[in-house]
Amino acid sequence: MSTTAPATATQLDLLRGARSIARFLNITPRTVYSLADQHEKTGSGLPIRRIDGMGVAASRTVLRQHLSDLLGPIDEIPVEVPAQTDP
Repeated sequence: MSTTAPATATQLDLLRGARSIARFLNITPRTVYSLADQHEKTGSGLPIRRIDGMGVAASRTVLRQHLSDLLGPIDEIPVEVPAQTDP
């Protein structure tokens, strides 16, 4: 029996770590770090943030909106809901 609470919508929207963001955007983890550096230094690029103690993070919703603003409606980036596993 699991004692963990169900994930909230905000937790499901958050992409934590370069590999998760890279999978979502179909790019390499190194590119994720590069985009995070660019966003941090200039405010341009994708809204990927460095967070102390967590590495990089981004919101699926914010990334979709940002790309949609740049490229027009984006339907091909699916909503990924992580599978719930019991420890």
